[in-house]
Amino acid sequence: MIVPGQPPVTGYKELAALIRRQIQDGTLGPGQRLPSEVALRQTYDLSRWTVRQAMAVLRARGLVDFVRGWGMVVRERPPLEAYYAPPGSVIQVRPPEESDVAQWGRVPEGVHMIVVIPPEGAEDDLPHALPGDRFEVHTTSE
Repeated sequence: MIVPGQPPVTGYKELAALIRRQIQDGTLGPGQRLPSEVALRQTYDLSRWTVRQAMAVLRARGLVDFVRGWGMVVRERPPLEAYYAPPGSVIQVRPPEESDVAQWGRVPEGVHMIVVIPPEGAEDDLPHALPGDRFEVHTTSE
C-alpha cells in the first residue's frame, strides 16, 4: 500500500528505514509507542515476517525496545560516541557475550556488539567489542 507523503514500503529494510527516519526527525520520540504489528501490516500491506524483521533491525540498532504488554517503544538514546578504527581493521558484528556485559553493563536485548579487529602490527592490536547502541565506528584510510 502506498501511503500519501511516504515512500512506498515493499520490504523490511524499507519499513525499518521509514521508522528510523521518523525517530531521527522527532516524529516518534523517546518513550513513544510504535504502531502495532497489525497496524503496520495493514498500513503497508506487508507480511508478519516482514514487519518482525524490520523491528529486529530497529532493535539491533538500539532504536527501539520491546516492552511486554505495551509493544515496541522508542528508546531514549544518547548521542553515539565515535570510535575510529585503525587502517586495515576488520569490522564484525555479533551478539553480546558475558564478557561484554562485565565490561559495559547491560546491553539491551537485540543490540549487537561491533567488533573491531586491528591489523597485525598495529599499536593496539587487541580486538575491541563496542555496544552498537553507544558507538559509531568510523574507518580511516592510510
